[in-house]
This record gives sequence, structure tokens and C-alpha cells, in this order.
Amino acid sequence: MRVVALAVALVAAALLTLAAAPIHAQAARSPRGGECIELYFMNSIQVYNTSFSGVLYLETPQNISFGGGLVQRVHVLVSHNLVFDNATHYMKFVLKKGEKFFGYFVARVQLCGVNMTRMSRLEALALADPYKFKPVNASIPRDVAARFLGKTPRIVEEVARPAFERWFSKVLGAPPSNFSKLVLALYLAQFVKSWIHYKVSPYPRPLKVIVEKRIGDCDDMSRLLIALLWSYGIPAVMADGYVVIWGLHYKLPVESTLYVFYNSGPHAFVLAYVPRYGWIPID
Repeated sequence: MRVVALAVALVAAALLTLAAAPIHAQAARSPRGGECIELYFMNSIQVYNTSFSGVLYLETPQNISFGGGLVQRVHVLVSHNLVFDNATHYMKFVLKKGEKFFGYFVARVQLCGVNMTRMSRLEALALADPYKFKPVNASIPRDVAARFLGKTPRIVEEVARPAFERWFSKVLGAPPSNFSKLVLALYLAQFVKSWIHYKVSPYPRPLKVIVEKRIGDCDDMSRLLIALLWSYGIPAVMADGYVVIWGLHYKLPVESTLYVFYNSGPHAFVLAYVPRYGWIPID
């Protein structure tokens, strides 16, 4: 494949592309104290020239349902030259060697979870005055812990976590155990952002490389953040999506393919389950 131009618009960072159930589903309901928002996702692809013949897939938002009140429901409104694949839950298309191709789809996405305005204010307060947020005895739902609380890799336990605790004590003058899980989650994100030097890669880096060389992009940083969150008993998962960046014209070569992004780009971030608050996005 020689050149692929990928154009994406009308999306938000909250839009998730985690694999789950079939793409057509009933409307989601807002959790207690939360909210539902409606988004529209358009993904289009233009192939100008290719030496490849076969089936390819487009990023497609998925139906997801996490314990703890996070639900996303998707309905494809219109599509052109694309077919929904029931096995992978992605939109797919067929390329033929030497031929051009254009296809797109538009989906309505309903995302229900925490009230983002309220949570943004709370996060700002926790970062500005973390000493007001003391540890609380709040349990994590069993299904959430079973699905989203993993084992922390050794290199994170031996290298990244001690580095975080030194940084944390220097910044706040007290150990992490003196603060709530909300403060801990937010400051872990701040630490990863400052500790890792941002460097784009078309492929995910091994966690060992991320920690030892202290380099990574959004998905690399997200995987490190998840491992650190796990080490403190905080369930977490990575979400992939797109963010609108008006005026962006970005080219990304991947092997024999050149991806061109207009007005938006791929992004990965973390969803953490914080007791008392539920699932919160950490970016």
C-alpha cells in the first residue's frame, strides 16, 4: 500500500473504541448523579494508490458496559462502501490492487458516566488543595476489581513506583498513604507526564523500554499509568479514541503505508475507578 489518507472529524476524547458487544444497541441510562452525552462520530478513508488486495478495518466506537456506571452505546446512522463485521465489531472494506477507494460511516454515540462538569471541578480542587482529600474507607465493586485491577509488572514496582513516591513526597511533603485515591490517581498522571519524555511511535513500546528510556507517546504513557494505578489498588483501563485538533495536518508513515490525518488525531487516555466517584478520565 502506498498512500492512505485518513480523515476524521466530529469526535471527542470521551469517545471510546474499546472492543465489546454488537454495534447496534438500546439507549444507555445515566448513572445516579451522572450524566449522558450524545456525540457523533464520522470516520472516512481515501485510498489513492495501493499494492495491497484484501480486507481492512476502520476504527469504530464500540458498545461497552463497565461495572460502576460507565456505559457507551453506538448506532451507525449511515455508511458508504463499508460493512459492519460481526466478528470484530469494526467497519470493514475491501481493497483491490491498483484501485482507488473511498468510504465512510457516521455513528451516533451515547456515553453515560460521571457528570464531567462536576468531576472537572473536583479534580481541579484535588490538584490545587490535595490536603483536603484524606483516605476514605470505600470499597471497589467486585466485578470492577476482577476485570480492571491487574498485577503490576516488576519493572514498574522496582523503578517507576519508587521514582513516583520520591517525586510525590518532594512535591507534597507527605507519603501517598496520607491522601485519597482521587489525589493519588491525579498525581500519578502528573508524574507520568513529567517523568516520560513524549516521543511519537506508530507502534506500542514495551513497558521495559518506556521505564528504562523514559520515552513514550500517549498510549505508552497510559499503559505505564495503568500499571502504577494498579500498584495502589486502583482499577484502570486504557481508552482509545480521536480528538479534534482544527488545522492539524499530520503524516504518519507505517511500513509501506502513509496515514494522513486532517483536523483530528488518534489519542489514548486512562479511565480509573476511584471509590466514591466511579470511573473518571485521566489524561
